[in-house]
Amino acid sequence: MKKISANQNDFQETVITYSNMLLKYAYSFCLNRADAEDVVQDVFLKYLSKDKVFESEEHRKAWLIRTTINTAKNYKNTFWNRNKAPLEDKYVFEDPVKEDIWDAVKKLPDKYRIIVDLYYRDGYSIKEIAFILDKKNSTIGTQLERARQKLKKILED
Repeated sequence: MKKISANQNDFQETVITYSNMLLKYAYSFCLNRADAEDVVQDVFLKYLSKDKVFESEEHRKAWLIRTTINTAKNYKNTFWNRNKAPLEDKYVFEDPVKEDIWDAVKKLPDKYRIIVDLYYRDGYSIKEIAFILDKKNSTIGTQLERARQKLKKILED
C-alpha cells in the first residue's frame, strides 16, 4: 500500500479535487457562503502546515472532511460568529421542492444536518460516515433515523 503525504507538490491538485465538496460541508454548518469559504481556506492551511502521511486517498479525503467539520464547528462557536447579524445567503435551486427540502435540512441541529448531507447528498454509507466522523455505526444509524423524523415533522408543518 502506497503512503500519501501532504506536501506542496500535490496541494494544487488536492484543492481542485476537494474544494467544492468541502465547501458544501462547511456551508452546511455556517449557512453562509463567505464563512464556509473561510473555513475551507483554514482547512487547506492546516493541510499544508501538517506533515501528515495518509494511508490512502480515502484516508486523505476522510481527514479533509473531518477537519472541515471540526473547523466549521469551532468557527460557529466563536464569539464573533455568535454575536453577528446574519446575512441572507441562499443557493438557488431550479426545483422548488429541493429548495423546500434544503430549507428543512438547514433547520436540523448540526449533528443531524451533516449526517443527512453525507448520506443523501454524497451517498456515503453509514459505515463510511461513522469512519469520517469517528463515531460508532449504531450512533450514526440512530442519528440518521432521528434526522429523518425531525425532517418529516418540519416538512409537515
